[in-house]
Formats: sequence, structure tokens, C-alpha cells
Amino acid sequence: MRKLLPLLILPLVFGCHGRFKKNASTLGAARAEVITVRGPSVATPSSGGTGIVAAAFDITQAVRAGNIAAHISSKVDPEQVNDAFVRGFADQLGDGPPFAYDANARPVLQFELVDWGLEMYSFMSPGVYNYDLLVRGFDANGKKIYKARFRCVTNAAESGWVEMSPFVGADNPNKIKNLPPEAIQGIFDATAEDCGRQVVSRMRYHAG
Repeated sequence: MRKLLPLLILPLVFGCHGRFKKNASTLGAARAEVITVRGPSVATPSSGGTGIVAAAFDITQAVRAGNIAAHISSKVDPEQVNDAFVRGFADQLGDGPPFAYDANARPVLQFELVDWGLEMYSFMSPGVYNYDLLVRGFDANGKKIYKARFRCVTNAAESGWVEMSPFVGADNPNKIKNLPPEAIQGIFDATAEDCGRQVVSRMRYHAG
């Protein structure tokens, strides 16, 4: 599998950046925890139309998306995906700034994985792999000093998953089932690891 190109990371930012900027450099070190809330999910294009034919098509697409999500769920270990995220995050953060990574540190960054999976925006789109996070940071005393939300996506066409690029035709959605489990796992591991690196870059920006 080819190395993924850099992710597009879309920060949906809210909360206490001023507090984070004030306190980040005083943490010394922090660890990361990842909690999976849901997923995987798969979104397929709808007809965009009305009437019986459009409704029947959209139902078929919804069933197809559900089947693909179930297949991904059966082949991918989300804990391994999350470990890949932490690995990328820890490697990129290193000794800082604004603080070092230490798996035994009391300050903690909690990453809540609110969604991950595969999305197709249109019938001629190759789709994207997504990894969506809600982040909360706490100092050694448990005081919340950071809150942000990140959405990492990478183009499926750049993943080496050529069977899914573009996501067109009646048979294409089922081609994922022909990939070996380790290939599917590797795709989501790589997506998550790259996301971990990108999140560090955004956090450094927020820390000022």
C-alpha cells in the first residue's frame, strides 16, 4: 500500500484556547487517551431526487452503506486504529513544544473518537476516510484547559485502495470485501496515525 498523502484536517474549534495558551507550557508533559464512541460509518451518495424510483434507489444505497460498514467493523480492530493515532501523536509531539509526551504523565489529553469510516460525496468521487475527534485537555489537578474538535480526512484515491476509486457502479461498493483484512486495517491505521501528527500541529498553533 502506498503511503497516504497528508491529511486535510478541518478544525471545528470552540472552547478554551486562551486557557490552553496560558497553561500549555506549564504542563511539562502529557499523555493521550482515546475513547471510541461510535463507528465505523459509511456514507454513500443519494439520488437527490423525489418519487418512487429515487426513494427505492436511496434505500438501496443506505443498505449498501450499512453492509460496507458492517464489513469494515468485522475486519478492523478500532483499538489498533486508536493505538496508531496515539503513536503518530506521540511521535510528532516528542519533547515538545508546548509540552513533551509521556505515557505516565498526570496531565492528559482525552481524544473522543466520535466517528470514523468512509464517505463518498458524489458518484464520481473516490471518497474519503474520516477520523473525527472531540479533544479535551486536563492539567495534573484535573482542571480542563483545552477543548476542540478535529475532523481528519484523506482522499481514498491516494490510499492505494484502487478498488474503491472511483466509487462508481453497482459492483464497486462490494470490492472492499475482496481486500484482505490486513489491508483494510492498514488503511485505517495509516489514516489515524497521520491524523495524530496533524492534531499536534493544530494544538501547537492553539498554544501560541
